[in-house]
Amino acid sequence: MLLLVVCVAACQSRLKEADALIRKGSLLEAEHVLAGELKSRPGDPDVRLMLGRVYLLEQRKDDAIALLGSMSSMRGLTPRVAREYRDAAIALSRRSDTPPTVADYASTAARFDPTLAPSMCQMLLQQMRRTRIGWRQVAPAAAKIDQGCRAKTLRVMRSWIDEPIDISELQDLVLTAGQIDSEASLEFARAIRDRAKGFASTDRERARQLLDVAMRANAELGSELETVVLRSSINEPAGVPVTHELGQDFLNRYSGKPLEVTKRLMSEIAEGLTAYLTRYNRYPQVRSMYELMQQLRGLNHTNVPMVDAWGTQFTYISSRQGSGRLISGGADRHVEQDSLNFAVRPRGVVPEHGADIIWEDGRFVQEPAAQAIESFEGVNAVRR
Repeated sequence: MLLLVVCVAACQSRLKEADALIRKGSLLEAEHVLAGELKSRPGDPDVRLMLGRVYLLEQRKDDAIALLGSMSSMRGLTPRVAREYRDAAIALSRRSDTPPTVADYASTAARFDPTLAPSMCQMLLQQMRRTRIGWRQVAPAAAKIDQGCRAKTLRVMRSWIDEPIDISELQDLVLTAGQIDSEASLEFARAIRDRAKGFASTDRERARQLLDVAMRANAELGSELETVVLRSSINEPAGVPVTHELGQDFLNRYSGKPLEVTKRLMSEIAEGLTAYLTRYNRYPQVRSMYELMQQLRGLNHTNVPMVDAWGTQFTYISSRQGSGRLISGGADRHVEQDSLNFAVRPRGVVPEHGADIIWEDGRFVQEPAAQAIESFEGVNAVRR
C-alpha cells in the first residue's frame, strides 16, 4: 500500500514537471518525460492527454491523432480531448505562421465538444478580421463548425470585397465562398459587380477586371440588366485592332504552312484554357478575344495570340455547361454560323479548303484537309 502511494506521488510529480516544461515552451524536454511515463503507464489517460498536448503544440497532427483519437470515443474523456485541441488552437493563434493548423484544431475541438463551437468560431473569425494570412484554410474550417459560424464567415469574406484587394485574391475569395455555400456565389458576384460600377467612370480597366471576376463567379449574372448596362459602358469595342504585339509577333515565331501555324497558335491559347479549367473547373465565360486575353493573363507563358496564320482574329465561345470552343475562320477568313453553335457537331477532317478550324474542350475537333488547302492555294497561284 505504501509502495502504491509512493508510486502515485512520483507519477504526479513527473506530470507536474512535464506541465511546467510545456508552459515554459520546452516541448522536447516535456515529450521526453512523458514518453518515459507512457512506457510505464500506457493506459493512463492523464499521461496520454498531456503527451497529446505536446504533439499538438509541435504541430505533429498525425501523432496527436494516434494518441488522442481512441480516447475521444471513451466515455467521459471526449470533453477533455476537445479541450486539448482548444488550448492548442489558442496557444498557436498567437503566432503568425499557423493559421491552417489553428483552424484545424479549432474545428476539431468544436466537433468533439459542441459547447466549444461559439468560442472556437469567434476565435477564427477574429483571426480572419485581424489578418488574411491563411484565410483560404481558416474560412472553410470556420464554416464547418456550425450553420451560424458559416453565415458569419461568409459575412466577413463579403466585407473584403469593399476593401483594397488583388484580383487574384478576389478570384480565390469568390471560389472559396462558392465552395462553402453554392448559393453565396451569386451574392458575391453581385457585390463585385457593384464594386465595378464604382470604377466605371474613373478606371475602366479596373472595372473590366472586377466584372470579369463577377462573371466567372456566376454566369447567371450576365443576363441581369445591371450587368448588361455596365458592360455597355465599360466594354471594349467589338473589334480589337491587330497590333504587332497581338498578331504579327506570333506569326513570326513559327514557320510552316498556314494550317500548321494556325494550329500551333491555337495550341498556345489552349494551354491557358486548360490551366483555367484546372483552376476553376470550367472554361472562361467571355464574349470576345480581348476578354479572353484578360482572363488568361498570367496563365499562359506568353501573351495570347489574337490572329491566325491568315491574319484573321480568332473567335472564342463558351457554353453554360462550362465548355469552351476556339475557332479559326481558316483559309477563307470566314467563321461559319454552325461553328458558333454548340448544338452542331464539328465535322472532323473536312475536304473543303475554307472549313473552320475548331478546338473544343481539350482537342481539335474540326479542320480542313491539308490537300484541300494546297489545291486551293495552287489554283489561286496559277490565276495570279
